[in-house]
Amino acid sequence: LPDLFIVGSSVFIFLISICIAIGLTALRQRPEANSLTS
Repeated sequence: LPDLFIVGSSVFIFLISICIAIGLTALRQRPEANSLTS
């Protein structure tokens, strides 16, 4: 069970890092989105 928890947490962090990277690239490609949200 501990092994599964470690693997699950690592995969969860990995997915979060991917989402953050995609969000940053999207903001870089479309800077006008910042002015719309703010």
